[in-house]
Amino acid sequence: MISDPIRMIVVILVSVSFSQNCVAQQAGKFGDDCTSSGCHGKLVASRFVHAPARANQCDACHQPLGGKSHRFELTSDPGELCMDCHDDLVEDLEFHHGPVAVGSCTSCHNPHASDHDKLLIETGPKLCAQCHEDVFENIEDMKSVHQPVRGDCLGCHRAHGADNKMLLTSTPPNLCFDCHDDVADAVEDATVSHAPVAHGRACLNCHNPHASDAANLLLDDGARLCLTCHDKSIDSGRGVIANIADRLAGHQNPHGPVGKNDCVSCHQPHGGERARFLTGTYPMKRYVAFDEEAYTLCFGCHEVEAFDDADTDEATGFRDGRRNLHFLHVSSESKGRTCRFCHDAHAGNNAHQVTDSVAFGEWRIPINYKATETGGSCAPGCHQPRRYDRETPVDPNRKIPPKLPKP
Repeated sequence: MISDPIRMIVVILVSVSFSQNCVAQQAGKFGDDCTSSGCHGKLVASRFVHAPARANQCDACHQPLGGKSHRFELTSDPGELCMDCHDDLVEDLEFHHGPVAVGSCTSCHNPHASDHDKLLIETGPKLCAQCHEDVFENIEDMKSVHQPVRGDCLGCHRAHGADNKMLLTSTPPNLCFDCHDDVADAVEDATVSHAPVAHGRACLNCHNPHASDAANLLLDDGARLCLTCHDKSIDSGRGVIANIADRLAGHQNPHGPVGKNDCVSCHQPHGGERARFLTGTYPMKRYVAFDEEAYTLCFGCHEVEAFDDADTDEATGFRDGRRNLHFLHVSSESKGRTCRFCHDAHAGNNAHQVTDSVAFGEWRIPINYKATETGGSCAPGCHQPRRYDRETPVDPNRKIPPKLPKP
């Protein structure tokens, strides 16, 4: 047990020592003993230390004996204090990060020391997620996640301020092109452009910049996304694009890719060198002499033998016995019918997307196609009613023309 007189002496000595330290601080030595004395040592016990703290220049920010009324005896309000040294971070920028704008720098930075670079209280997306939980909510369950969201938000955003909304380093599409140079090349080389790529929200018209339940960060899967725009007629400047949503809703049999919500099998979403930015060649006219190279779009899925073999028992179901009726329709040098003459590229009410009618100037030619189990018939305005049968030829004596010569 320490006697009362000894205890009194200890208290007096401590008080005198504290008073001497305070006097020394007032004499210009403030900061020398703040961390070494054991009172505030933990504040700088980290890998990265704020330069004033490392140099024991505590009075650069604090003035405990100067009569200041600011919290923590700071020499001025926190935001103003930080800007005394770091004003270059936001100078002349139009948009400021919320915490920066209201002087809450310590929402992201530790003012004395940190185990993270730039004195951050956390690193990368973990720091951003502390406020922007809406961006990171359920992100692990998303089908596609933008790589910067997993790695470094500063790939697209500035931390303190920017001249662009959302603190973006630049604006789409140029921001996106910084990484997606293959898309940039496709857009630059496109002779037929897709309007959403460069107008309005640009890439964000179709993509979520952070994460999505759809592939490729799309706002929705396939055709459903496309139909958010193509639910009305659109004047493209090169002609009117039909209301595809209305066409699909009014027809029972969709084209294979359409039925799979796969518009990009036939269309390049960022633009291309062909009309309707098609992925392959496809004649825009009604009559074209048959050439395999003129139909690379179709022959990506369909076999060319269905069209260039005059005599077949398996290449196509559109035949009378062995007489290939596809060949019959396309083989004329002057009036080879293109696919669009009989088929709708998106959907139809008849089997094989055979259309009900086809535009021919001001007149719509009726097709009147009827399918049977082994064949079918049509009664169009272009010729007399005809029918065909694969098993029992309607005209077994009809001469089969020679094989179509290669151009």
